[in-house]
Amino acid sequence: MSDPLPPNNPETPSGDNSGGSVDGDKLNLAPRDLTRKLRLLADYERKSPIKLTRTSPLEIPGDGAAPKPRPLPDPAIQLPQSDSRPAVRPDLVTPPHKRVPVNAMETLGRIGPNPPPTPGKAVEYSRDRPSIFLSRPVLIGLLFFSVAAGLIGTFLFVRAFSPNQKTVVGHVERTEDHATLPAMSPTPSVAAKPENPSPPPPDSNPVVTKYLVRIDELSGKGDVRALERLFNQTLEERSRDPRYWLTMAATWTRVFSKAGKSGQQIAGQLGPFYKNALQYAPNDPLVLEQTGGHAMEAGRIEEALEYFRRARTADPQSASIRRQLLFALMAHNDRKEAMAIAREWVLEQPADVELRRILATLYTQENDLGRAVDHQLILVRLNPFSVPDATQLIMLLQQAGRSAEIPAIFRDLTKDPSTNPNMIYMLAVAELSGNNHAEAVAAFQRFRDRAPKDVKLTANFHTQLAAALAGAGDIAAAEKSYRTALAQDPEFPDACNNLAYLLVDTQGALDEADRLATKALESRPDHPPYLDTKGRILLASGRTAEAVAVLGQAADLSEPPDADIFLHLGDAHSALGQKDKARAAWTRAQEINPNHAASAARLSVPKDPAP
Repeated sequence: MSDPLPPNNPETPSGDNSGGSVDGDKLNLAPRDLTRKLRLLADYERKSPIKLTRTSPLEIPGDGAAPKPRPLPDPAIQLPQSDSRPAVRPDLVTPPHKRVPVNAMETLGRIGPNPPPTPGKAVEYSRDRPSIFLSRPVLIGLLFFSVAAGLIGTFLFVRAFSPNQKTVVGHVERTEDHATLPAMSPTPSVAAKPENPSPPPPDSNPVVTKYLVRIDELSGKGDVRALERLFNQTLEERSRDPRYWLTMAATWTRVFSKAGKSGQQIAGQLGPFYKNALQYAPNDPLVLEQTGGHAMEAGRIEEALEYFRRARTADPQSASIRRQLLFALMAHNDRKEAMAIAREWVLEQPADVELRRILATLYTQENDLGRAVDHQLILVRLNPFSVPDATQLIMLLQQAGRSAEIPAIFRDLTKDPSTNPNMIYMLAVAELSGNNHAEAVAAFQRFRDRAPKDVKLTANFHTQLAAALAGAGDIAAAEKSYRTALAQDPEFPDACNNLAYLLVDTQGALDEADRLATKALESRPDHPPYLDTKGRILLASGRTAEAVAVLGQAADLSEPPDADIFLHLGDAHSALGQKDKARAAWTRAQEINPNHAASAARLSVPKDPAP
C-alpha cells in the first residue's frame, strides 16, 4: 500500500490511474483509496473543532488549467460498479449532504479557520466559531505596536523625572531648575490670562485630574479612611509642577473645611504641599501669595508678611497680593505701613468699597475719627444697601461727638424719592437716637410703605417703631407695636424689656412687667438697660434695698455712662433716705448730659436742713 499524497502536493491527472481518474464532471476513485480517505475524513470530523461544508464548487478541467467557477447543484462521488469492493461501515461514511471532494489528510495538515483551497480541490470553508490562532501578519503588527508603545512610555518616563524637565505654565515655556513662573490667578489650577488672551494650552498634568475626580468621588461617599489614604498618595507624588501642589492644597483645604476642621488644623496638614510648590517655583508670585495665606491661617504672621512682600516685589500690580499684605500688616499692628499702602491704593481705586472700609478702620485705630468718618461716609454712599456700614457710621459720629449731625446726614442720604429702603430705615434709627421721635415715626412709616409687600417686618422693626411712638406720646400705639413684636418672637429681649418699662411707667402692671424683665435678663444678665428696668420694677414694688443693688450694678456696667440709669439710682438711694448718695447720683447724671431735665429738677430741690 502506497502512502497518501503529501498535503502540499495536490493530485493532478497523470499516466498512473491507480488512484483514480478525472472524467468530465465526475471524479472516479479506486475502492481501495476511497475507503482509506473516507475513514480519515470521518475520523477528522469527529476530532476537529472545525466543521467543513461545501459552499461553492468549482469545475476542475481535465488538462490542469486554472479552475473557473461553474454552478454544480448536486456534486456526488460515484463509486465504480464493482462487486469486489470492500464493505464500508455505514457509521464511518459521511452522509451525502455533508460529503466534500477533498483530501482529508490535506485538511488535517492545516491550522486555521479558512485554509486556502488546494489546486484541483476548489473548496471554500466556513467556521462556526473563531479560531484562537493569529496569522503571521497580525502577529508582526502586534509586535511592532508593543515595541512602539514601550519606546513612547520610556520617553515619557525619562521626561517626567528628568532634572532638566521643561513644562509650560501660563503659556510660557520654562526650565524647572531656575525658573520664575509668570503671574497666575488666585485659583491654583488656572493661570492668569495675558493682556491678549490666546486659547489656553491643554492640561498637561493628567495626575491632577485623576486625583480631583477621585477626591470628589470619595467625598461624596464620606469614606474618611479612603480619603486619608488618598491624601498620603497625593503628598507622595514626585511632581515638579507647582500648580499640582497648589491645586492639591486648595482641594484638600475645601475637603477638610467641609469635614469641620479648623484653619490651624488644616494649615498643619497642608504645609508640605506649599513647601514643595516653593521648592520648584521659589519666585512665583502666586506660589508666594498662597504660601503666605497658609502661614496666616497657621498664625505665623511674620512669616506671612515675608512671603507677601516677596510676592509684591515679583508682581507689584496684583490687587490680591496688595490686599493680602494689607491684612497681614493690620494683623501685625503695623498700621503706618498699612495706611501708606492703603492711601496709595485709594488714589488708584477711589470707588473700592473694601479699601474704604479698611481705611476707616485704620483711622479709627489711630484715633483719627474725623478721617474715619469721612471714609465711612464715602463707603455708605458707595454701598447704600449695607445696613452694617450705615450703623458703623452712626457709631463713629457718636464717638466723634457729632451725634447731632446724624439725622441731617441721613436726611441728605435719603432725600431722593427712589432711595434704597434700607437707608430710610437707617434714617429712622438716626432720628430715634437723636430723640427726634416724631421724625422717627414718620421715617419708620415711610420705610414700611417702601418695603416689598412679600417681606415680613421683623420683631426688631416693631420694637423700634414702638419706642418712637412711646417717645412721641402715643402710648397705646406703642404698647400695640410691642405686643406685635412679641407675637412674632415671644423671646425677643428688647421687646420684653421695653414693654416691661412701659407697663411700670404707665399702668403699674408690676407682675407682668417683672415677668417680662426677668425673661429679658435671662438672655443678657449683664446688660445695663435690662438691669435698669429690673431695678425700677423692684423700686416700684417696695423692694428698695434690692433696687439699689441692681441699679448700682447697672451704673457700674454702663459704657458709655447713661444719665437715666444714674437718675434711677439716685431715686433708689433717696427712697432709702440716703440723701447724699442720691444727690451724688443725680449730679453724675447732669455731668453725663447737662441737658438732662429730670436730674436737674431733682437737684433744684434744696437739701433738708441739718438737725
